[in-house]
Amino acid sequence: MDIGSGLGHLSRYLVFQYGLDVICVDSVPTFISSAEKLYENMKIEFSKIGLESKKPEYITLKLDLGINVEVPMDYGTFGVVGIHTCGDLGPILIDTFVSSQESKFLVSVGCCYMKLTDKGFPMCEFLKQDCHLQLSYEAKEVACHAIEQYIDKLKTSDYKKLKIHCFRATLEFLIFKKYPNRRKAGLCSVKDFEEKGFVIYAREALGKTDMTFEDWELESDEVEGMLSQWWRVVVFYSLRVLLANVIETAILLDRTLYLFEQGQSPNIVPIFDGRISPRNFAILCLKSKSN
Repeated sequence: MDIGSGLGHLSRYLVFQYGLDVICVDSVPTFISSAEKLYENMKIEFSKIGLESKKPEYITLKLDLGINVEVPMDYGTFGVVGIHTCGDLGPILIDTFVSSQESKFLVSVGCCYMKLTDKGFPMCEFLKQDCHLQLSYEAKEVACHAIEQYIDKLKTSDYKKLKIHCFRATLEFLIFKKYPNRRKAGLCSVKDFEEKGFVIYAREALGKTDMTFEDWELESDEVEGMLSQWWRVVVFYSLRVLLANVIETAILLDRTLYLFEQGQSPNIVPIFDGRISPRNFAILCLKSKSN
């Protein structure tokens, strides 16, 4: 069962490469319909070379903590997999594994920790009762970054690309000043931002929002003064990213401690180099027979 299956990239790999039975679960109907279309297109291409597969089962379903998932009886036992478990989806995945008698193994890769709610962190009683640990939005956001990638950029000429942090910080200042209720809004990524300059960067970053700024707001002396201090922003960001691994470790240990409290024996495994992707840690667990 691929929870948070999105466009079904993992499911297609599993069915075509390994012939596995796969159930795709996602809360977004358009993702499910697109995943089915992509499967059908790939099926046509693979049939030309004589390869067939069993179609994944696609389910549109919104999951929540504490709600058991009913699995089609034809499948019997199953494994729970999520390789892009944004926010509370990671804890939901783990809770599903624990609460379902039919689930036998877990593969969970977390991401977008800043979207975790108080329901998703902390999970284990140790942190809830003994430590009373809480993490701010800023702390959880830092945990999403890879220090390995950042170090490599600092050591090469790519360090100038780190000006993007100053661009984003300056734009956030302007957003808060004009739209105080729109802080931390999701913005578009902008390619070649250095060549385009701040004005075009701001326009493209805000492209999918209803927030607008006049040219004079984006070219003021105040803005220019901020942009001239980009190196100070890089230094500040470098100090923040030093804590990334520490905070992510706290989140991952919370999830593994929760599994231990439920009688399981999980492992945290770095499945590839953090330079490839900052989300390189997987929580793996085979369900204990005694549970």
